[in-house]
Amino acid sequence: MKLIIKDLKKTFDEKEVLKGINFEFEKGKIYGLLGRNGAGKTTFFNCLNEDLSIDEGEFYIDDEYKRKLATEDIGYVLSIPNVPEFLTGREFLKFFIEINKVRIKDKKAIDDYFDFMKIDIEDRDRLLKDYSHGMKNKMQMLEKTIYKLYSANEDDVNQSVRILNEMGYPVSACSGVQMIMINIFDYVRRDDPDYADFRNRQILVSALDTCGMAPSLTYFLCENTLHQYVILLVSAAGLPMDIPEDFYVVLYEKIRAGLRVAPGMYVSSFTELKSLRKKAGETNTIYLNNTDHKPGIYYTSEKVVLNRTLDLKENMHRWKLLLNGKQYKNLRESIFSHVDFLLKVNKLNYADICNLHQQLTQMFFSYSYENNIDIMDLFQGEYSYNDYMDGFSDSRSLKEAMGYIITALGKVEQDEGTDVDKAKQYILDNLSKNFTVRDVAEHVHLSPEYFTKVFKAKTGQNIKNYILQVKLDVAKDLLATPNIPISMIAAEIGYDNFSHFTQIFKKYEDITPTEYRKKILG
Repeated sequence: MKLIIKDLKKTFDEKEVLKGINFEFEKGKIYGLLGRNGAGKTTFFNCLNEDLSIDEGEFYIDDEYKRKLATEDIGYVLSIPNVPEFLTGREFLKFFIEINKVRIKDKKAIDDYFDFMKIDIEDRDRLLKDYSHGMKNKMQMLEKTIYKLYSANEDDVNQSVRILNEMGYPVSACSGVQMIMINIFDYVRRDDPDYADFRNRQILVSALDTCGMAPSLTYFLCENTLHQYVILLVSAAGLPMDIPEDFYVVLYEKIRAGLRVAPGMYVSSFTELKSLRKKAGETNTIYLNNTDHKPGIYYTSEKVVLNRTLDLKENMHRWKLLLNGKQYKNLRESIFSHVDFLLKVNKLNYADICNLHQQLTQMFFSYSYENNIDIMDLFQGEYSYNDYMDGFSDSRSLKEAMGYIITALGKVEQDEGTDVDKAKQYILDNLSKNFTVRDVAEHVHLSPEYFTKVFKAKTGQNIKNYILQVKLDVAKDLLATPNIPISMIAAEIGYDNFSHFTQIFKKYEDITPTEYRKKILG
C-alpha cells in the first residue's frame, strides 16, 4: 500500500505555497516533513485532510488498485490542541474520570494515568494553557486511540483495544457495539462560540449519563474528520446489547435540549467490534442519503429513500433547450425546482445527486466547448473549479454548484458582448495606426487566441476580416469626398504604402480606389 502524491499545487492569492509536490509514502514507514515557517507543511496536511481544496494535482491510495483517500485512512492530532486551557492537567483528568466513572471498570489513581501518559510530576498541577504543544497533544491521544477502532487495519484495532484495556476499559474484538453519529455542524456554524467543542462534548456526555443507559454498557465519544461526534456503545458481554426501545428518543431529546438546536442522529445496528467498520460505512450511507440534512433520528435498518436511479432524460432535454437559448434564469429556476420537488417527496438520495451533478456538468462543459468558452475562465473568484467538481455531497452543495456555473456562463455572455463592443470601438479609434489582433485583444484584457474565438462566436466574422472590412468601408466613405487625396485616405486607414492600399482595395472591391471614386462621383 502506498499514498501517492502527484503534482500537488496550492496557491493563496499571489503566493504559490505548494509547487507541484510529487512523493510516495510507503506502508510501514515513518516520515517527517522538515521546513521553516511558511514552507507549506501545514497546508500540505490540510489539503490531504481536505480541510483545504487543492488547485491542481491529485493524491490517492495505491493498494492493488487506485482509490481516493478516505476520511478513515487519516488519523491526526490537531496542530492547535483543543483542550480546556482554564483547567490544570489534574483538574482536566479528574473531570474526564468523573464524567466516565460509570464506564471505567478498573479506575486507577489520577497519578497512574499521568504516569501512563509520561507527564512529569511538576507539570500535573499547571494550567493547560501553560502546557507545551506536545503535552497538549498527549491529552488528545485517548480520543485518537478510540478513533482507530474504526480502522480497516486489524493491527490498528488490536493496538487500540490493548491500550484501552491498559487504561481500565473492558473491550475486546468480540464486544457488542453500536455506533451513534451526531451531526451538529449541518445546522450551526462551526465557528459559533456557542458550539465550541468542549461545550458540545459536555452536553453529549450529560445526555448519555442521564438517559437510562444500562450499567453493563460502556460508551466512548470522539470526533471524526468530518467534524461529526461519534458515540460508541460497548457491551463487554457481547450481543445482544441491553438497550431499551425508547433509549434513542430520550437521548436525542436530551441532546437537542442541551444544544438548543435539533441535530441529525444516525444509529447503526448492533454488531461485534471487529465488524465495526462495516457498520460505520452503513451509517455514513444513511447520512449521505439525507441529502437536505433534515434533523431527526435515522436508523440503518430503515430505508431513508428509495434505492433507485432517477430518469433524467426528459428533464435534461428541456434544460439543454433552455441553455442553448441562453435562458439562464429560467434554467436555474427549473433545476432548483426539480431538486426541491424530489426532496419534498423524499426521492433524492446521494446516488441521484451524484448522477444529476454528472449529467449537468457534462451538459455545461459541452456547451462551453461548442461556444468557445474556456471552462477554467468561469472560476475566477473564491469558488474554485475543485469546489464545483465536489458539489455533490448534498442538495445544498449541488444547488450552489449549479447556481454558480449558470451565473458564470451568463456573465461570460454579458462580458464577452461588452468585450466585442470595446474591441470594435478600439478598431475605429485606431484605424490610422498599424495595430495587430494582439493589440486589440490586450485592450480588452484577453489572450489573442481566446479573443479570436469570442469575436467569431459573437459576430460570425473572423477578426482579421472584420478589421479589413472596416478599413475598406471607411476608405469608401472618404473616397466619396472629392477634395481628399487618395494617398491621405490610405494613411488614414493605416496604409503607409499607397500601392499596397490600391492592391488590397482592388482585391476586395474589383476596382482601384481611383476607379471607385470616379464611379461614385460620376
